Amino acid sequence: MKSYANAQEKTQIEKLSKPFMEKVAVIGAGLGGLAVAIALRKLGCDVQVYEKAQDFRPIGGGLGLLPNGLNSLDAIEPGIVETIKNSGCEVSTTILKNTQCETIRTSPARMYQDKYGQPFITVWWWRLQQILASKLPSESIHLDHRCIGFEQDDRCVSVYFENGERVSADLLIGADGINSVIREALIGDGKPRYLGSMSWRTVINCNQEVLNPGELGFVNGHEEFMYLLNVGDGYISWLYRKLLPDCTLSQNVAEVKSRVLDRIAGWGESLRSLVEATPAEQILEAPICATQNLGKLKDLRP
Repeated sequence: MKSYANAQEKTQIEKLSKPFMEKVAVIGAGLGGLAVAIALRKLGCDVQVYEKAQDFRPIGGGLGLLPNGLNSLDAIEPGIVETIKNSGCEVSTTILKNTQCETIRTSPARMYQDKYGQPFITVWWWRLQQILASKLPSESIHLDHRCIGFEQDDRCVSVYFENGERVSADLLIGADGINSVIREALIGDGKPRYLGSMSWRTVINCNQEVLNPGELGFVNGHEEFMYLLNVGDGYISWLYRKLLPDCTLSQNVAEVKSRVLDRIAGWGESLRSLVEATPAEQILEAPICATQNLGKLKDLRP
């Protein structure tokens, strides 16, 4: 049994052995929320993640992870990078194409591995979410919890949810996206502002002739472009973005798909076929928005 010189030394040692924040509430089970939850658990914190969605559905598009991101994830959870590599695609070549799917320029991507010790990986957002979530105890992720506000005093912060529940924590982290309730309460920067372009994106598994394995494509049009990503296991992600003066959303899923097809009517057959092969209900339509200027952060400390 450990002995102490006096009671004061015992108290100081016990304080130092405790995590800097014992109980942490993270709002949002996206990539940022899950990653910070994993990191804080490594420091000994009791981390609970609260997500408004009722379940983890296969949604989201493809994304690229550069070496600095992979190194950060490896520092948080050693070994996780290999899992991500096995679930995604290591990019060997980036390709710039025109709207007829003719190659304009190719660039090797192997320099990432040579220079930084990690490759450039493309992966499905949903798969990465599943990998991160698997590193947390299932009982620490609470679905169907939409945060509606919080209060704090000199002892703790109380978090309130739409379902009537209330939790207390030493630290509250808002990782709840662009429409963050936490950020709005802290900063009051208002609704996100529209940046003048709409996007349509999806991930599908189909036979396609646009990309070879290991390729990442970029199609450059007139005030429009499309990203094409291999995301592993035969799945491909496409994201189409178009400059538009307004952000009116389609009335139904059929209109969503027809809007994209109408705008790329003059594009090459292989690109149009990719959109045509996509089930309408799997295409996510959304305006491109950003938060307002942050301004001065309010000091809410007691």
